[in-house]
Amino acid sequence: MVDNRIKEYRYLDQLLEYIGSSKKRYIEGQEKSYIYPKQLEIHLPGSCNANCKHCFGSLYKKEYGKWETEGLSLLDNLNGSIKYHIYGGAYTEPTVNRYLTAFMAKTKLYGNNFGLHTNGILLKDLEIKNGFLTNLYDISTDKTDYISISLDAGSGNSWEHLKKRSSNNFYNILWSIEKMAE
Repeated sequence: MVDNRIKEYRYLDQLLEYIGSSKKRYIEGQEKSYIYPKQLEIHLPGSCNANCKHCFGSLYKKEYGKWETEGLSLLDNLNGSIKYHIYGGAYTEPTVNRYLTAFMAKTKLYGNNFGLHTNGILLKDLEIKNGFLTNLYDISTDKTDYISISLDAGSGNSWEHLKKRSSNNFYNILWSIEKMAE
């Protein structure tokens, strides 16, 4: 069977390619080798600022903890060994966490790539207040770095109905997309 999806959506092919080309490492005293994971998912603490009707995150136990400084130390200890850092969350929203920019900068410090999965609600405010999108553009090194916005609707009214938030947020997200396209 031929998979006609673009390369970026063929996750099994990507994983097999990664495993085949990865450097095998050994732990002292162990005979078996291991390969670092292809990506590290980082779900920064912070309540999601939307209230989507279809979100499974509402079913999860929400104990966030405060582990951001330890997480930044972990990235130092990994020293770039895991090449893709994906920032998102099942019931969290990465843009509400004040450490997000530090994590993204640390990702790039070690030559890694980032993916940011967000509902986009705060992107305009973050850009206006501290140049968030502009800074991500500046530290991005190639087309592998990306921002993914869960827009979930085709109009302000349908978005408002799904997210239970003001439709003004929908238009702020469109503003942010336009800013990124510039």
